[in-house]
Amino acid sequence: MGEINFEYSPLDRIINYLTLCGAFENVDGLNGKLGIAIFLYEAGKMKEYQYLNDLSDLLVEETYSSLGTNNLYDFESGITGIGVGLLSLNERGNIEFDDIDESFEEIDEMIFDHPSQSNSFLVDNLLYLLFKAKTSVQQDDTCELIKEKINGKIDLFSISGECYQSAKILVKINECLLNIHRLNIKYEDILTNAINSLHIIERNLHCHEYLSYSLILLNQLEKMYQRDILQISKEKLSFICTALKNAFNNCSPGTKLNVLANLYSHSILFDGKFPSTTDNVIIDPNTIEYQANQAIKNKNIEILIGLGHYLLSSKCLIQTKETDNKIGSNRPNVVMILPETEALNYGIGSYIDSIEKNAPHNQFNLHLIYIKPSFEEFEMSLTKFGSFHYYLPINLLTDGNTNANKQKSIQFISHFLLNRLTRLENLVFHINYLAAYEYIKVLRQKLTFRLISVIHFSSRDLYLNGNLTTLDKIWKDRKKKIYSSNNYENLIAIFNMEEDLYFNSNHIVVVNQYLFNSLVKYYNVPKTKISVIENGLKLEDNIHENNTMLRQHYNITKEDTVIIFTGRLSYQKGVDKLISAFRKILHVHPNTYLFIIGDLQDKTFVLSAKDIESKVIFTGHIDKDIIRRFYSIADLYVIPSLFEGCPYSVLEAMSYSLPIVATDTIGLNELLTDRFNCLHSKININKNGDLNVDEEDLYKKIVTLIKNKGLALRLGSNAFLTFNEKYHCQSMIDALQKVYQTDSFA
Repeated sequence: MGEINFEYSPLDRIINYLTLCGAFENVDGLNGKLGIAIFLYEAGKMKEYQYLNDLSDLLVEETYSSLGTNNLYDFESGITGIGVGLLSLNERGNIEFDDIDESFEEIDEMIFDHPSQSNSFLVDNLLYLLFKAKTSVQQDDTCELIKEKINGKIDLFSISGECYQSAKILVKINECLLNIHRLNIKYEDILTNAINSLHIIERNLHCHEYLSYSLILLNQLEKMYQRDILQISKEKLSFICTALKNAFNNCSPGTKLNVLANLYSHSILFDGKFPSTTDNVIIDPNTIEYQANQAIKNKNIEILIGLGHYLLSSKCLIQTKETDNKIGSNRPNVVMILPETEALNYGIGSYIDSIEKNAPHNQFNLHLIYIKPSFEEFEMSLTKFGSFHYYLPINLLTDGNTNANKQKSIQFISHFLLNRLTRLENLVFHINYLAAYEYIKVLRQKLTFRLISVIHFSSRDLYLNGNLTTLDKIWKDRKKKIYSSNNYENLIAIFNMEEDLYFNSNHIVVVNQYLFNSLVKYYNVPKTKISVIENGLKLEDNIHENNTMLRQHYNITKEDTVIIFTGRLSYQKGVDKLISAFRKILHVHPNTYLFIIGDLQDKTFVLSAKDIESKVIFTGHIDKDIIRRFYSIADLYVIPSLFEGCPYSVLEAMSYSLPIVATDTIGLNELLTDRFNCLHSKININKNGDLNVDEEDLYKKIVTLIKNKGLALRLGSNAFLTFNEKYHCQSMIDALQKVYQTDSFA
């Protein structure tokens, strides 16, 4: 079975994009967050998705709370449009203000105190007041204020006369006039503006740029005619309507759809009633899909909002609601949320890969949720291994660096996931690292599931480089609440989050005994709540393939010695000590090469090996399938880490029968036994508890294996035997399966 990508309708894609990406636009108004909220309310009602209403509430709250920081005042993006949008949502019942006048006091002050007297601002100002008058409990007072504005500051007909080429302004003026009439505010010569509107329509019947505004103007003129406030012959209006309809119908499908999108982006002005000219318009699905693609590609929020409203209103184009069939009711649905992290490229990525590729389909359904800024929009697929992949973008339109943006991202993504995860029965969340817990906390408010925490490494050790002396001191002081050093604020925050995670987990899996003991010692986790399940790896069929061509590629002969290191390039991994030790090795064994395989974002280590660059090969990050080729040409593997969990790189080396030199430290000394399946090199610990790789001893142990081929062969053979007995992938999956299927834990 190959990979199957799930197809989403243009409407669903627009909803997904605006939810996950558009909501992070810096514009608050009708062309930004508030416009998205209005659309999502309508979409939620039509598709019966409660999560869309929840997200709309969050956007409205954010828009309202940030009024003081908005320095725009226009109808499309600024304060006046926000005011109209909030009033409209209140009128529709999407949100509710206890007191309209009091709730909008801040908006009133910002608008009335603004010094601008531009025509556009004054019209937007009046439009806001007219919308407010419809819902205000103090309507008479608002109407008096409107009269004052009109008679004292705003000459609508003068503006329309000066700017009659500007259809956009005339649309707003006409809406003002319609509301003035509805509120029984006396205002003469409405016909003047209507005539200017007719000029716009007649002059621009064949101009695509003006079509959407002309359609809006015609809609407004039809309303004026029906209310008997526009003295014009029915024949004249009918003639213009027919001419405009013909001009619209003669457009290309793409232009026609753009006109409709622009038209529907102004839906707040129509109370859901659109020009009759657009009735029964059918746009072919390919055009809709293409225009949606372009709008998403160009991040055009205004067009996406308008296109979304149009698709919602086109009943024939509304897709059926996503299936509510329960998935995998007889076995666990295991969900892993995977925010982007370096660990996914290394050990945790290998761990997930092992589970996905080797777990029998009849044991559990696997759902992997990847969250990365580089994803353009939401996608979902069913892989050839039977697992579901979800790809979610995060903060495409912002830098995502602030904590507020991060928390908002977590809220929106979690609500988005709720809609999909509620259809899963027997739900189990398998969390691999702390960053995923932020999403779990939001999801747990509305979902019922079992939470399994898998601890691959200690965040505390990573932060302190394995210094247990400092760790003990910080931990004791934290418990006494007397430790306040700013140097360890982040670490204490990690302590607190880990403590919360472990308390709320149904069960905890650790990959070695050291982590088991740490949970008991530092977090008082009951031993019965913890299982040690060491990592496992499947033995590849072509594991000992001949890769002489790879040696030839690097001009390495059969007699030369190849040392390999794979993993993160960091001081915790001891890469600096390995390079220094290798420099000494070249003095006694010049025909030796060192391959360092890992991401090269930090060039520090490359620069440190500049003097021996012909013998040290930095490959950068390479795919797992290609890494196997390097294992097959290696003579020995070195891992000089300060501490480890249960590293996949070591399991891979063991599966290739490679002799190993490893530091005698946390994690590695559980995995490997000195002089049986490895040679341990020393770790020095000073009086402050700082760990340091003994460079001289590392050098000696590597040289020992280069010189003593018999010992190297024996250690490599024993390493393979150990791997085959204890670290096979199926053993790990079987143990995890038991944890997933346990309904309750002690």
